Amino acid sequence: MQAQTEKQNAYLVALQQSFQKEWEIEENLAELAELASDAGLHVIDSFVQRRSYPEPGTFIGRGKALELAQIVEPEDLVIFDDELTPAQQGESLRSSGGTCYRSHAADFRYFRPAGPKQ
Repeated sequence: MQAQTEKQNAYLVALQQSFQKEWEIEENLAELAELASDAGLHVIDSFVQRRSYPEPGTFIGRGKALELAQIVEPEDLVIFDDELTPAQQGESLRSSGGTCYRSHAADFRYFRPAGPKQ
């Protein structure tokens, strides 16, 4: 009899820029959800931030970053559907108290909050 391992929860985050269609973002998130599932994660929810351009510090904007920080549990993952700059990774670390990782196989970025929610 094999021991059942519990899947880690994940949240997906996408940025919809003004030149992108909604269906493009939906397709990207569906593909990302499949990659996350293949990696053994349980996708809880996905978030789309609509902005003309990425926020230089947080990628998705401070408001959405704070919203995510209130929802995400310390053991959960947040997976971005885009590359993050080093500054955006650093801001994600500061705002979430987490650690940033890169999955070379799936080529997506995520961070895991390290401390309890406040």
